[in-house]
Amino acid sequence: MRCSISHQGDVGLLLGNQFAEIREATAMAHSLSAKKRIRQNEKRNHLNRWRKRTYREALKVYEETILHGSLEQAQKELSELFKILDRSAAKGAMHKNTASRTKARLTAKYNHKVAAAA
Repeated sequence: MRCSISHQGDVGLLLGNQFAEIREATAMAHSLSAKKRIRQNEKRNHLNRWRKRTYREALKVYEETILHGSLEQAQKELSELFKILDRSAAKGAMHKNTASRTKARLTAKYNHKVAAAA
């Protein structure tokens, strides 16, 4: 479904995949390989955004558990968060050093909670 935007205010009315179609329509690719590259970039962008969103959601749950939950539950969520971070770094959604640094900080928070509980 192709959409033409006549006013800037109309952009806010569009939802979901329609934004991707507008970006594709405005791209000036002429060759088949350039059009394919645009499609691939859109798909990768969507997946990377999903991976980052999944990480942020898991991080919020972990932070809440660290504040109000048990140590066992925090350990389980930390393990799941490590899996998400490693997968995101392996797929290129974030740099491996960023993932490693984040894991170190999350582990430090967990260790601080363990020390406070002891």
